[in-house]
Parts: sequence; C-alpha cells; structure tokens
Amino acid sequence: GVIVVLALPLLGGLIHLNGLQYGALAGLTVYAVPQVLAAAAPFGAVATQTGTVVKLVRVLMLGPVIFALSLLFRDRAPGAAKPGLTRLLPWFIVGFLVMIALRSLGMIPQPALAPMAAASSLLTVVAMAALGLQTDIRAVARAGGRVVAAVILSLGALVLLALVLCDAGKYGAGGQSACSPCAAGTFSNASGLSVCLACDSGTFSAGNATACLPCDIG
Repeated sequence: GVIVVLALPLLGGLIHLNGLQYGALAGLTVYAVPQVLAAAAPFGAVATQTGTVVKLVRVLMLGPVIFALSLLFRDRAPGAAKPGLTRLLPWFIVGFLVMIALRSLGMIPQPALAPMAAASSLLTVVAMAALGLQTDIRAVARAGGRVVAAVILSLGALVLLALVLCDAGKYGAGGQSACSPCAAGTFSNASGLSVCLACDSGTFSAGNATACLPCDIG
C-alpha cells in the first residue's frame, strides 16, 4: 500500500490523467481510505473527493458481499454463529454519508469547516501511522507466491479499469477499447461518460466539445 501511494502520483503524471481519472484510479487501487487520501492529494480536490467516494463505495460493498457469501456457504459451517449487523456494515461509512448530507444541506456552520478540516488531516495522519504499525513484511512473505501474484494481478486489473475513463469531449461506449470524440452537435462536459449529450436548441458544437456555444444571430 505504501509503495502504491508513493508510485501512483508518478504514474498519473506520466500518462497525463485528469483529476477525475486519477481519483478513480486511486480509489480503485489503493488499499486503505487514508492511503487513498494521501495518494490522491497531489492531484487536487477533485481527485481527492473522487478517490474517497470510489474507495468508500468499495468498502460499502463489503457488507452485501459478505452477507451473500454467508448465505451461500452457510451449510458448509454447521453451528457457526451468524454475523451481526455490526460486522456486516462498516459504520464509518454511515458517518461519511451523514456528513455528506449535513454538508450538502448547509447544516454545518461555516466557522466550523476549517477546524473540522484540520482535525480531518490530523486524524488521517494518525490512521496512516496505525496502518504502518500493523504492517508486517514477514507476514506478507509467508503468504506465498500465489497470494502475492493474485494481489498484483488484481491491482493491474483495477488500474486498467480506471484508465478506461474518457476525457471530457469524448465518450466510450461499452465494449470499445478507445475513446471517440463527440460528434458535431453533441458534447461531453465530464470524464467517464459513455455517451455524448445533445446540444440544446439555439446552441451548437463543432465536435470533440466539452460545452455547446450559442448560435450567432441569423
């Protein structure tokens, strides 16, 4: 995880990713939420926010996946205790969603935002230190070549998945290996769109556009 945090910004710069693409890349490939924040920060606020959301969605999916697997394999472990809700649901995700709602509704006082941001940075540093204290290289070595190979292959697959996001002004339909420019009369104002949007009446675009322009008089 630490190696990925240090190397990922270099990769993002080399292949000229924008903030949204790099944030998706960090959220899909970096192991822990604090590490995602550290890896995404060099590319700015958009990358940090995108990476955080992508990573937390991945974490949130652990609950349904664990629940489905427990139902699928429950007959193979007779007498095993059923996992409680506290083990199926990552509760910090609930706190994250609550804070998003409060911030979006303007229910957090403006003077409290700066102290909360400073506290968030401090707690992120503490969380990173805690991850470091829990890391044991010997345990990784004992895991064996198959486990290491599986980690590397999954990391490579996630990197490729993040890289398929198309830039603004382009689109990528399902099954296509490359992005195509939007046609005249359409636009794409964000990265990662699978279709281009049609210009409104009275506006136009010449192709590969991120926005439509007003038509000239006459």
